[in-house]
Amino acid sequence: MLLQENRQSLTDFKSMLRPNAAYMPTFTNKLIVDELNYNKDELEKTHDDMLLMLTDEQRYEHDKIMESVGSDNGGFFFLYGYGSTGKTFIWKALSAAVRSKRLIVLNATSSGITAILPGGRTAHSTLIVPIEINEASSLTMEKDSPREDLVRAAKLIIWDEAVDRSMRDIMSKNDPLNEFRSFGGMRVVLGGDFRQILPVVRKGSRQDIFDASINSSKIWAYCNVLRLTVNMRLGASSVPAEQEEIANFGKCILSIGDGNDASDENK
Repeated sequence: MLLQENRQSLTDFKSMLRPNAAYMPTFTNKLIVDELNYNKDELEKTHDDMLLMLTDEQRYEHDKIMESVGSDNGGFFFLYGYGSTGKTFIWKALSAAVRSKRLIVLNATSSGITAILPGGRTAHSTLIVPIEINEASSLTMEKDSPREDLVRAAKLIIWDEAVDRSMRDIMSKNDPLNEFRSFGGMRVVLGGDFRQILPVVRKGSRQDIFDASINSSKIWAYCNVLRLTVNMRLGASSVPAEQEEIANFGKCILSIGDGNDASDENK
């Protein structure tokens, strides 16, 4: 079922990748040209269709982020929700919205959902994130390179990881005060489920893992956490028995994630 959904997602967004010569930019930076090389009309229609499918809470969070895109104040968001609450769907809607306005959105994702998002690439590929990460790490892109220019031109970055230090350095060229702003004033949307994003700390204690987690970061105080709670898979079936099975499965997964499930192994 998941494979079919992924194939359908790729089909839905295939038309977006066809360029429209009327909208081709005059930039000489090939990276920027590629990120603007989308069919604006197709994206507008796709975005309008997706808006009709958003739940009330999804629409609130979509509008909250797009309001930030339309301003010059930056924004740091974490879209929190367990599996099947529609995080990826919102990311697709945001991507379509931004690109339909001939603006740049960078989908720098984990490898697990790279193929699902339009134009998605791994964070390591898009932003040149080093393989070995420590407290002093930063992005390895060259100063004033085409890739840095691409980042500065972006209106939104959707990502499930964070590199605050480098963004401050890159964006400070636009405004020196960006050195003191979270992510250099760039609008950044992170996303995930706190049950699933705990870092791996070799031979680390429970406290070590907690201290390394994203919500222990010094930048977390500036994060606007948006929450999704509605299981979208429940609406995929009108058969009561199937809905009950999906609901029970969802509760079971959440129980395991919360550490409340008593398996046979622990009895």
